[in-house]
Amino acid sequence: MFITFARRAFALGVIICCYISATHAKKAWKLYGFVKASATYADNPINTFNNINLVAPTSATNQNLYSSNNDRSDLQIEQSRLGLKGSLSSKVTTLIEGDFIDFSKSSPTTQTRPRLRRLFLDLELSSKTKIRAGQDWDNFSPLRPKTYDIIGLYFNGGNTGFMRKALSLSHDFSENFNSTLSIGQANKNTALGNNSLEEDHFLSYSSSFTYQLEKLLLTTSLIYANDPSYNKADYGLSFGMKFKKNLTLEMYYGKGLSNLNVLDLPTGSYSESYGGYLTYTKDLTPKIGITLGQGFAYQGSNTVSSLNSDKSFSNLGLDTNWISRVSGFYKIEEIQLYSEVSHFYSDYGNTTSQANTIETGLLTYF
Repeated sequence: MFITFARRAFALGVIICCYISATHAKKAWKLYGFVKASATYADNPINTFNNINLVAPTSATNQNLYSSNNDRSDLQIEQSRLGLKGSLSSKVTTLIEGDFIDFSKSSPTTQTRPRLRRLFLDLELSSKTKIRAGQDWDNFSPLRPKTYDIIGLYFNGGNTGFMRKALSLSHDFSENFNSTLSIGQANKNTALGNNSLEEDHFLSYSSSFTYQLEKLLLTTSLIYANDPSYNKADYGLSFGMKFKKNLTLEMYYGKGLSNLNVLDLPTGSYSESYGGYLTYTKDLTPKIGITLGQGFAYQGSNTVSSLNSDKSFSNLGLDTNWISRVSGFYKIEEIQLYSEVSHFYSDYGNTTSQANTIETGLLTYF
């Protein structure tokens, strides 16, 4: 009964927000985003999630299955991003954001396609309370690590927070304390038709709490869903902190997280997992800065890797993954000239693979 109520509340919230958007003619739009052009080199094969390419590196490749240990290089512009923020009235705002990534294509040119990232409507109920409906960053594991792999981040390496279609209610209890509650789609369906996700009415319930001190931001979050496929709870817990906007730390623990559209190590089963990341950024001068980072993820199920004929993985079978990074930048006017070196240490149970990458490029925000 609660699930039926939640589904109806979600649908009603989306309809209300869309109606308000359509009936307000006064609009003000602002363009934002960034342009990123980079070159990447790797001394061994590297994974972008389930694909062996340099688009957005997340782990070293299982070399028991893919034996080519040739070094490789690539040029990329697809991580660039465009977005629009719209003010439809004093109480209604909207946002749409996209990039040009396709993880199945290594270095496309005119085959590059736009990809939807975020699209939502905000309705301000009061100065302290608002409703958000659409697709946005999940409120589970809400912090972001600092890295120039802006799409890959530390995903599959301790960074789990991803995007979700949801209806959220956010409330500021004070200037320092905020809470957000969400009901959303538990996972994603990329198939042609409906499957158990829709037919079982599989929804997720999540909450996050943030507390802002003078120089320290503290966060904690929870996500939960009752998975009908085996009648157990999929859940996750996270804790994070950000100090002076320089130091970011986030840790998580969960069971069945791979069923909840978060970017934990993919397992395809109900298994225990945990991990976290730490990044630190220091401006040495107004024009020069460095960033250090370390990520770690572990999952307890005994999976087996399988490689498809198109050099993608049906199942990574990745038990443990470490990501270590160091980067530096030099500012020239409004452009950052940067370079980032990453080391990936990936344990597949029956073998351990390592790879090193170096990415160099230009980045500017607008």
